[in-house]
Amino acid sequence: MTSILNNFAFPVISDDNRDPYVSWQHHLDRGSAGGVDLAYPSGSAVRANANGVVANVSWFGSGGHTARLQLDDGRYIEYMHLASFSVSNGQSVSSGTQIGVSGASGQGDLNYYAPHLHVHMYIGSTRVNIYDHFTTARPREEDAKMAQYYLRSTTGQIGRFGGGVTVFGTLDAYNKHRTVVGLWNAANPNFKQVTPPPATAGSIIGLDDYGWSVQVAAHGGIVG
Repeated sequence: MTSILNNFAFPVISDDNRDPYVSWQHHLDRGSAGGVDLAYPSGSAVRANANGVVANVSWFGSGGHTARLQLDDGRYIEYMHLASFSVSNGQSVSSGTQIGVSGASGQGDLNYYAPHLHVHMYIGSTRVNIYDHFTTARPREEDAKMAQYYLRSTTGQIGRFGGGVTVFGTLDAYNKHRTVVGLWNAANPNFKQVTPPPATAGSIIGLDDYGWSVQVAAHGGIVG
């Protein structure tokens, strides 16, 4: 099977809770066959997720300018709402090659939507969520990278980070976490987290930042 890498430069749109599975379901709810919307600003480079051959499809209905990446194993990925194409029709590319420029095209209009990138994949005639088919599965980008920042810093005690409940045993640990979030946001502007609010001893704060829930137990108790 051809390797498919998650090399997207921007997260899922905030209207979909930064979650590719929420985005997929929202498409189904709107009568679409499925897809994931990524928060690509207009004019951003769109890069191939795998090695393959590109077929450029101009004005592909509601998808607008669409680049179709045909993989050697028969699967293909479609990148929709592009402003323009970056490679020739029928050109072979490697993973990471720029194949288009993001935009808002659709229904014959370059500005039909708010700017974003719509992505989905086909296996045979079935449209599937590309997030289920990356060669190396990894958690949501925000969770995984924030967890790395957290583990590399001096943060105190923590129960679990990302995708569920996180327990901070002390107020000091929580405040150090707030510092880590600030450093993360400065270094990763495309994957910003919401800065957790100030806490006081004994407080319990519930957050829902980009799809992960954090509850703070500054008194050292356990939050379920």
